[in-house]
Amino acid sequence: MQQHIESLVDIRELMVGGMVKEKQLLIDLFQRCGAKELAFLVNSGFGFGCMLGVFQMLLWLFFEVPWTLAAGGAVVGYLTNLIALKLIFEPVEPMKLGPFVLQGMFLKRQVEVSEEFAECLTEKLFTSESLWHHMLTGPKKEAFAKLLHARTQKLMGGAAAVLYGGAQPTEFAGGWWSGLESRVSGRVLALLPQELPRLHGYVD
Repeated sequence: MQQHIESLVDIRELMVGGMVKEKQLLIDLFQRCGAKELAFLVNSGFGFGCMLGVFQMLLWLFFEVPWTLAAGGAVVGYLTNLIALKLIFEPVEPMKLGPFVLQGMFLKRQVEVSEEFAECLTEKLFTSESLWHHMLTGPKKEAFAKLLHARTQKLMGGAAAVLYGGAQPTEFAGGWWSGLESRVSGRVLALLPQELPRLHGYVD
């Protein structure tokens, strides 16, 4: 399975499907990976809001028209979020400005964020239970059934070699042997789901 994992598991389908099904997972992932940026967004709103609010107050002193309060509030709210988001995500690539290197706060933490991202996904999405469920019921389930059948054939061939000897121990059986292999691998596939809980701890 490790050697053929790409033919057995559609990682994109598993990830996207899992997040669509468990929307809370996407929220948890964003909150966990972007905790520092979310805190900055909240805290910077106070600072930027104060500065822009002072400007709005000065405008009110010289231009006392009621609608300017609503319009000014909308502009202040918009600019506060815009400035904070720009600082978080831009510039994408590091930019040297004299002795300073400018880059978006979130992008500076790529290594740290990647670790959090991977840890969150392995805890919630890429668990043994979800991987096995995907292999047995997902778009590549036929590939898993085919691999299981091939391994069953090999196991049964080995057992026959021990019992009957010879280089081709199954030749004596005629055509019914392949039918027996299919029946055995089909039975294993049918019984596998109820036995999988024994494996989850090891697989994880």
